[in-house]
Amino acid sequence: MLNALNDPFLPSRALPSSDQVAAAVKLDYPREGGHVGFVSGSFPGRLDWLPDRLLHLFQHEVG
Repeated sequence: MLNALNDPFLPSRALPSSDQVAAAVKLDYPREGGHVGFVSGSFPGRLDWLPDRLLHLFQHEVG
């Protein structure tokens, strides 16, 4: 589960902790990222944050 802690629509207090989910669920709560798409950088922003984060996760979990 990937959700930024500064998501304005889903506050961090609503996110489950590791003891509230199955052991097979990986929780990833970056400090910043906003909501859906994780746009980063100056306007108009870049949309590469989410794909980069997922690739990093899969490389460390699988490899």
